[in-house]
Amino acid sequence: KKENSLLVATFLFFSEFRMDIELAEEAPKQISSVVSFISGATGGVCQVITGHPFDTLKIKMVSNPNEYQSFLQSVYKIRSTYGMGGFFKGIGSPLVGFTFFNASLFSVYERTQKLLRSPDDPKQLPLHKIAIAGGITGGIVAAIEGPIDLFKTKMQTLPQGTYKNTLHAAINIFKEYGVVGVYQGYGATILRNIPANFFYFGGYEAVKRGLRKPGEKETSKLGILFAGGMGGVLYWTLTYPFDAIKSSMQSEPSLKSQRKYKSWFGCVSQLYKTYGMKAFTRGFVPCVLRSFPSNATCFLGYEIALSILT
Repeated sequence: KKENSLLVATFLFFSEFRMDIELAEEAPKQISSVVSFISGATGGVCQVITGHPFDTLKIKMVSNPNEYQSFLQSVYKIRSTYGMGGFFKGIGSPLVGFTFFNASLFSVYERTQKLLRSPDDPKQLPLHKIAIAGGITGGIVAAIEGPIDLFKTKMQTLPQGTYKNTLHAAINIFKEYGVVGVYQGYGATILRNIPANFFYFGGYEAVKRGLRKPGEKETSKLGILFAGGMGGVLYWTLTYPFDAIKSSMQSEPSLKSQRKYKSWFGCVSQLYKTYGMKAFTRGFVPCVLRSFPSNATCFLGYEIALSILT
């Protein structure tokens, strides 16, 4: 009887131990704010270095369509006028600012996922909740992204020598025009960010899961690159007109009384009257060409840093 009791106790112990292991495997992976911040910063550096030359082309074509009329013509004009350094003009703002922004983006994104998770959710959060978390994140981080985009746009569109560098631009805009000047085009940034990040994170996660082979826990590095690239393509392809409006509003004079576009709807109306539907697609080619490699390297950098730190 004592032997039977010992066997039963041993069986129950190992059964409970096995259940604990299974529950641990099913539990969602907990990622701290610090880890997601550092991982996001790593992805941000990769994204800026890869994508800035394409972004310069996009801004030039959107803000000055008469001078920069096509993708190849714009490449030649920038190369002949400014040299190769012209493609990296204004990189200081995104390299510093966007690294911090991307770190904040992924931190907010991870936090928002936790808030949306319910006790009944599986280990992998449902895709619709991933997309919703992305949209909410986009709206929140617009407060950081708006000024970063503004300083970058001013550096890329104003005559050379207007500002010595991005920091000089930021300080002078704040001194002369205050918070209102720093947040020029903020409403347009929010209107772009919410749908864009909805598709960005939702698309990335959907493609990443679809590329994972049956029985595998992790997607391959090549799969992450492709999923990240597709997330970027969805971000820009589905919301590009919103970004064209934002860029147009931010390239306006900092002094509100000197601006042509008094509101978001006013900007849409005047752009359409002046340039037709082309106003909302100018710069689309360099933007999409940038979106795949820059976001592919962003998510790869993020996931690698995440795997190292966790």
